[in-house]
Amino acid sequence: MRNLLLVDDESNILLGLKAMTEREFPGAYSVFLASDGEEALAVMASVQVDIAVCDIRMPRVDGIELIRRISAMDRKPMIMILSGHEDFRYAKEAIRYDVKEYLLKPVVREEYYRTLRRLEEELLRVERTERQLNRSAEDARKLAESRLGNVLLHPSPEREEVRGLLGEAGMDWMDKSFRVGVMKRMVKEQSGKENLAETFDRELLPLIDGLSGEFVRIGDKEHRLVIVAGSSFFDGLSALLLSGRHSLTSFSLGLSKAHSGMEWFKKAHGEASLALRHNFLQRRAGIVAYDRIESARTRYELPEQDIEKLYNMIGTERDKEMAAILYGMFREELLTEAGFHYVETVSAMLNERIFDRVFRLYGKESVDILRLFKQVSSIEGFDHLHEYLRSVEELLTRLHQYVKSLKSVSVDNRTMKEALQYIHDHYDKDINMTMVSNSISLNYYYFSQSFKEYTGDNFIDYLRKLRISKAKELLAATDLKVYEIAGRSGFANIKHFNRVFRKLEGISPLEYREQQHIQASRKG
Repeated sequence: MRNLLLVDDESNILLGLKAMTEREFPGAYSVFLASDGEEALAVMASVQVDIAVCDIRMPRVDGIELIRRISAMDRKPMIMILSGHEDFRYAKEAIRYDVKEYLLKPVVREEYYRTLRRLEEELLRVERTERQLNRSAEDARKLAESRLGNVLLHPSPEREEVRGLLGEAGMDWMDKSFRVGVMKRMVKEQSGKENLAETFDRELLPLIDGLSGEFVRIGDKEHRLVIVAGSSFFDGLSALLLSGRHSLTSFSLGLSKAHSGMEWFKKAHGEASLALRHNFLQRRAGIVAYDRIESARTRYELPEQDIEKLYNMIGTERDKEMAAILYGMFREELLTEAGFHYVETVSAMLNERIFDRVFRLYGKESVDILRLFKQVSSIEGFDHLHEYLRSVEELLTRLHQYVKSLKSVSVDNRTMKEALQYIHDHYDKDINMTMVSNSISLNYYYFSQSFKEYTGDNFIDYLRKLRISKAKELLAATDLKVYEIAGRSGFANIKHFNRVFRKLEGISPLEYREQQHIQASRKG
């Protein structure tokens, strides 16, 4: 059913035209009435009018002004003018505004009917043309989307190949200037396998102010939206995303630099993708342009020692120090320079050097705890860095508490006996607690405390006592020089040996030897 608007300041003419229309074309039109141009504009603001029949002379907004305002509308109705003979000069002016028909008053019924039928035929022709154009535009859009998808799937297409594919799809407008945007919605806002292209068309596209120029958008396999358009399009999209509307705060956008030439599409897509990934470093969804991150360092010092410290501290009383080290590795000034690649690399190191090692060390007993590891094993499951760090901190805390709980259980005798055997086999070498704890696959700090519980001594005191005990055996049973005995007992130099010996035994090594010789002679 068409919408027909009748505009005249004489009510009898309006009612007569309405009755004629409904009698000749029953059910074909929804008829709206207006007594002047102002009322007509109010009607057109609420409904899409297909045909408007307008008088010329009316109060307030007359027919000529009404037609002039209609000519500025995006979707204009077909216009039929009604006028008396004396208004013909005004009618000629109205024809300049693409008025389709002109009828003199009083209206002749059959002429009015023929005019409506002609306007209906023209409306049908326009609609057929629009449908054909829409089909052609839709076909062109689908071809462009298909070709862009083909380029994205190709790992390293030649630039000339890209030009050929996109040129055949009518995307030569990219030769002037274009940018690529890669957009996604926050993980927690996604509903299943969301089609972001459909969401974009439905929720964002109608709201972009000043939308102009060519653009193409495609969804990718990662549920992101890839958009190719001119800078003005992205200006409008950026302004919309930054408008603060609650429904838009879950969208993030990465923008490439401006490029000229279809062959640079793949490069621009890489820039936009990297920019989007840098949005991970922000505390909320937003927009990151490649120009802003282009200077990020590609070389930086990795926190190797800090990660090893974190691993060693698990199960100790250093939980606050652990949190400080974790957040220190991701401090803002470092991320500003190093960027997303640093975060990605350090995340992989945390997985490999802490969480994987703990799993190997404690096996099935820690499976429940390491379920959280599945979440933190990839930063792709998080929208922002602070969310990822909170989960890593939670996992470290749970592992920390788990290992601490093990200390309340008696240390396995077999494991500690293996450690003591290693010490007795290597006491004369340059050994330390790290070497011993590694030999039995125990955490350094956990081994340190367990060793003391098992032996009553800390590692250094135990090793000193063992070495002095072996030295005493050599002093009593051999004629080796004192410096030789010191070396065979694991002491690096004679001074250190003498000092430790005197501290533990109260006398020097020579005095001890003399004492042992005297006791032996008396027994003989």
